[in-house]
Amino acid sequence: MSPAHPGNFITLVSTLCYPLSRGSVHIRSANPRDHPALDHGILRHPFDLELHARHALWMEKLAATPSRAAVLKQNGVRLHSPKPLTDLGQAKEVTKELLLSTFHLAGTCAMMPREDGGVVDLHLRVYVPRTFVSSMPESSRWCRAGISRRLCLPSRRKLCSLD
Repeated sequence: MSPAHPGNFITLVSTLCYPLSRGSVHIRSANPRDHPALDHGILRHPFDLELHARHALWMEKLAATPSRAAVLKQNGVRLHSPKPLTDLGQAKEVTKELLLSTFHLAGTCAMMPREDGGVVDLHLRVYVPRTFVSSMPESSRWCRAGISRRLCLPSRRKLCSLD
């Protein structure tokens, strides 16, 4: 089996660590083996597209710096576009086409205002009655990434403190 793009490539990647777009994870069934409904919500907020596109333009400048340009093949094959990105509109189109999520979904509680269907606020205060607990104590075991862990550990502490 041959690769789709034979050759050696280098990839420059940018990640938006705190996107404004919010997705959701919803339970679809009482059967715990059924998969939840996942909506990543990528680029739902227009500012995220703006930032990602500007990151793509900045990476073109980064690739042109002497230290990076020395290891890149001049006029080499580019996978995302035949020529360097030069304007914001073009960068937005490429971003829409190629953007992937770098985060792991962790939990099923929507963090947004109650009137928008949220379950917890930005301070991890649950909107439902205090006697309701929707997480298992071992939840932090499956939160491996640093960003997820930052949410899981406070979530676990918060849940353990509920009466």
